[in-house]
Amino acid sequence: MKHESLFPSIMISGTPRKPVKKLIFFLHKVGIRLGFYIFPATYHAPNAEVLELEKTRHLWAKKSELPGVGIDIGRQLINLQAFYLPYISELADHAIFRTATAMHLGQGYSEQSFLTTFCVLRTVKPRRVIEVGSGLSTLGALEALKKNRGETMTPASLTAIEPFPSAHLRSLGGISLIESPMQNVPIDAFLELERNDLLVRWHMIPQPFASRQGHKSELLSSVNQRK
Repeated sequence: MKHESLFPSIMISGTPRKPVKKLIFFLHKVGIRLGFYIFPATYHAPNAEVLELEKTRHLWAKKSELPGVGIDIGRQLINLQAFYLPYISELADHAIFRTATAMHLGQGYSEQSFLTTFCVLRTVKPRRVIEVGSGLSTLGALEALKKNRGETMTPASLTAIEPFPSAHLRSLGGISLIESPMQNVPIDAFLELERNDLLVRWHMIPQPFASRQGHKSELLSSVNQRK
């Protein structure tokens, strides 16, 4: 999944203006002392973009029955333990993850998350996968579906929903790319999922300047199976 810098407006030829970045971080800390947070207005900022929400109220201010989505965290943890053992050896050389990172498909996606996505897809062997938030995970999903196809001789489709895809993500073959926020995607796209198909959602909650490698961020994930 692509994870842009929290401060894209102060980037020149890929190099941040360090004094400006330090000033913004200083203002952020001053704001905390005064009792409020100052965040850059970017797509990945953890706070709500209320101006955009006001303009798109017709898309989200309505009841949803969440058709086909079942979330059972306890069961997910049990499944993850079972999913790893048969397939983790296929990624022992780290080659696929290193290829994905070398392609600059995105930031903020750990190798552990990469392994989880791969092993879940290898175990369930879905015919359709919809991925919300795309980048590094997309290449792992493609490799898993390719191995499944070699075993079952059954084709599988991968739909990637990513409003800000990188050029490398656009160049990947074998995916159907939807360049749109998830809330703008028609519900019919999700209703096509059948038994054992998967909806994969990745959500990053970063703190200021947490996009660089080595900084901590919280990763919440759900892998939901259509039953």
